Amino acid sequence: YEGTDISQTMISLAGQRLLSYEKRAKVTKSDGSIDFGRAEHAPDRIVSTYVLDLLSDADIRSVIDEARRVLKLDGKLCLVSLTCGSTIFSKLVTTLWKMLFAAHPVLVGGCRPLMLESYLDQESWSLEYHHVVIQYGIASEVVVASPKSFRVSKDEAAARKLVHAMGVRFSFMRDALPFRFRR
Repeated sequence: YEGTDISQTMISLAGQRLLSYEKRAKVTKSDGSIDFGRAEHAPDRIVSTYVLDLLSDADIRSVIDEARRVLKLDGKLCLVSLTCGSTIFSKLVTTLWKMLFAAHPVLVGGCRPLMLESYLDQESWSLEYHHVVIQYGIASEVVVASPKSFRVSKDEAAARKLVHAMGVRFSFMRDALPFRFRR
């Protein structure tokens, strides 16, 4: 198992908890770049809890594109984030949270409610599980998705991101290519 974080404090805390598993699990410091490594060392699971709500929309899309690029074809992307409430009280909490975030993001730790499902392109991801949990009025969205049938190269991911930014939808026409993609 491999974990990464940008905070040395979180790395130390995780390292202490993982001492009895040190031969199987490690935690390293991230430089903040969104690069999960080479696809040849494809993970079968990528788990992100309460991280995406700290990132810009563009960075969230980059994380999801990068996960798509490196995950094994039968892998899973597991995400948890703050989201919008669905009960009267949780809607009130969400509204107050958004107001605080808009005024002074530091008051809410830089986190904001997201709709994770909206970041998962239906052409690239199969949604396997989606649930909203509300605890003390704070809503959290839990999503588990798996990549669809083909892996996206880093160049294709960059091209898709550029085209998406221009507001154009497209897909690569694999059947028209003179060669076949392997799984």
